Amino acid sequence: MPVFFIHSKQISGNLLYLTDPLAKHLGGALRYQAGDQIFVVDEQKAGYVVQLLDVKPKKIVGKILEEKRQAPTPQLMITLGQALLKAKKMDWILQKATELGVSRIIPLITERTVVEPRPERIENQQRRWEDILKEAAQQSGRWDIPELDPPTEFAEAVEQGPNFTLSLIPWEGESKTSLKKALRDVPPSSPVPQKILVLIGPEGGFSQQEIEIASKHQIIPVSLGWRILRAETACLATLTMLQYELGDMGCERT
Repeated sequence: MPVFFIHSKQISGNLLYLTDPLAKHLGGALRYQAGDQIFVVDEQKAGYVVQLLDVKPKKIVGKILEEKRQAPTPQLMITLGQALLKAKKMDWILQKATELGVSRIIPLITERTVVEPRPERIENQQRRWEDILKEAAQQSGRWDIPELDPPTEFAEAVEQGPNFTLSLIPWEGESKTSLKKALRDVPPSSPVPQKILVLIGPEGGFSQQEIEIASKHQIIPVSLGWRILRAETACLATLTMLQYELGDMGCERT
């Protein structure tokens, strides 16, 4: 069931009051009607099963049928440092990273970044990205929305490397350590949730100098195989393998 995010102030007793834009979205685009049930989560991560009583274009009233205080506990807390890409590619990555359970996203400014953030557009861009994250979280049934950092210089981001259980940087020039090996080397007894940092490069990849800088901050260069992957493919593949091997995609570790 999709999740819709609300504020606790919209609850009075056992009734939920929704106004625009969520009321318009539910009653208009999604065509919910009186009698239908929805699931909502507030800013304190309390979840509620709600039956809609009255659905109008700009106002919806619902009755709380059940309260759920136990949010799903992720096994991984993944921070994704993604080099800035052209608009549609970046939007796609934000959406898919949210679906794959990423907790935090850092847009990276790297040596080969093609898209340079414009100061006059950063605020609007950040707001649009936050909307994409929210919509993806709702669609995928998450109880939370990933944190979104402002665009950050690569040299600043890599300083966070030692703060994680495991820090990885996929790179086409790596020939010794595969992503599979790096993940299999993580002890099964590591604390849960494990904090993982993943840095994904731009269209032209990371430079040799950037890899050397990352390595100095305990970030491990890893190979994704002999094929050269597009940035968005590398991101999706890495996150999927992380969740399969260490996370909640159903792979039991022994």
